[in-house]
Amino acid sequence: MFSVIVPVHNKLPHLERSITSVLKQTFYDFELLLIDDASTDGSSEKLQEFNDPRIRIFRRNIPGPGGYAARNLGIVKAENDWIAFIDADDEWHPEYLSNFYKAILDNPETMLLSCKWQIQNEENSHLQAETEQAHELIYKMFSLENYLNNPTYIWTGAVVANKKLIKVAGFFPDDNCCKRGGDVDTWIRWLYYNEQNVFLNKTLSYYYRDTINQVTGVPNTYFCAFKTLMKIYETTERQSLKKSIKKFSNEFIYNMIARQLKKGMPIDYKQLKKIFLTPRSITQIAKLHYVRAVNIIK
Repeated sequence: MFSVIVPVHNKLPHLERSITSVLKQTFYDFELLLIDDASTDGSSEKLQEFNDPRIRIFRRNIPGPGGYAARNLGIVKAENDWIAFIDADDEWHPEYLSNFYKAILDNPETMLLSCKWQIQNEENSHLQAETEQAHELIYKMFSLENYLNNPTYIWTGAVVANKKLIKVAGFFPDDNCCKRGGDVDTWIRWLYYNEQNVFLNKTLSYYYRDTINQVTGVPNTYFCAFKTLMKIYETTERQSLKKSIKKFSNEFIYNMIARQLKKGMPIDYKQLKKIFLTPRSITQIAKLHYVRAVNIIK
């Protein structure tokens, strides 16, 4: 039913938590693909300690940025139709896959599903599956436009996609340009090709911030999704989608500027102006939104 893909690059302290959370799923019909992305900290040896017939281990000799190439290898090696992802330092609720299985049965027309997720810390590691509110539906349909207005609709550890969709819409960008943000580009392409997307109104996945070797620690100076968004912007006739693309792009760059300023990195405003979907001066916008953007990323 499911192929679960875990890219692993130097995540030794967290492997027990993430992999065990998959192996303890109440839904049993899955394979677990552990992609060792050239680890050097003992993670490779640790992966060999997990003993379960559903596990298959693959190794890459050169690590790829963001784990994107590792995920792509997992997709190619996957034997099942439905692909799920979890990073090597995060965690699933035991009923994660069982909820997605039921959602797929209840929504046979969809090829992409996601669920609510929660930020966790080591000291706040008690997992709870938040059920839907009485006045809300357990399933919500959402579109690319909805995602651009609210990016929390999808996160890597809280999305399941059909292999057919991935083959049509494309894999993760695994060139060296996208060191961060390649997942965003991927979600945009998948959502653009698939209109019947299903959101599960339950918290079933948990993102840990206090972990080692995080991709979020890598400076982000390249807008991976820009070309994809421009292609959609130039071809769509939906004005509401165009407006959402502008909003999303500008917000993304506001945050990128704020992160660079916070780290004391120089800002190439001339280059950024080329990818700003607004007639206003990039310098004016940067100054206007700096405080707001810094508050967002604290």
